Amino acid sequence: MSRTWAEICADPCLGEDPSHLPDTERALPAAWRDALAAGQRQPHAALARSMTLDTALPTGALDQLLHAPELSSLTALSVAGPVLDVHGLRVLLASPVLRHLRALTLSGTVLGMAGGQALLSTRLFDQIRSLTLARCALTDSFVQVLVANIQAEHLRALALPGNGLTDQAATAIASSRHLARLEQLSLADNAITAAGARRLAASPELRRLQVLDLAGCPIGRRGRQHLFYSNTLSKAVRAHYAD
Repeated sequence: MSRTWAEICADPCLGEDPSHLPDTERALPAAWRDALAAGQRQPHAALARSMTLDTALPTGALDQLLHAPELSSLTALSVAGPVLDVHGLRVLLASPVLRHLRALTLSGTVLGMAGGQALLSTRLFDQIRSLTLARCALTDSFVQVLVANIQAEHLRALALPGNGLTDQAATAIASSRHLARLEQLSLADNAITAAGARRLAASPELRRLQVLDLAGCPIGRRGRQHLFYSNTLSKAVRAHYAD
């Protein structure tokens, strides 16, 4: 019979030798076990508000973990590396306990259009304020779908570095009326040129932008000029565009 996470965390051997635990429990990374155990020992204290998952888990362990009420205070979650397939991503996005999550980072997770659509169609996307999809093999078409989604209006920070995006993605972002509240934007290490920089610099939708990161993009001198002399971007915006 499987145990609840409260029962697992109450196990006195949890922080010691986990070899006696079933596979689905032993597979839980030590950092996650420690955080859950701390929450069990102090049931009225807030758990750590941010966690990183960088170890692949069996489906059963991931599903049980993401239904653990001990994670209900989590506000930031980072998934580092190819530790989730599309099914695992769907399990993550469907978690009923991540109701306070505001920042989601996926780094090195190959989404594809199926994974991207799964993200955009869930309740979780509606509550996210900071979204980072780094090196996730995204396409310009996915970015167009993302910024056309009305729920994107809740975003304050959007980072899409290292995805091979082009000026087409930059144009979609620059013209999206759903990103009017965006304060931070990173398109670093993509294939955006001076034309994309010009679109971003002229965007009336990005007036609230405070940070713009185009480092590693081949925008050249002309692109830097577009950004420097922009009449729409705030003069207070901190731009990073060394190429």
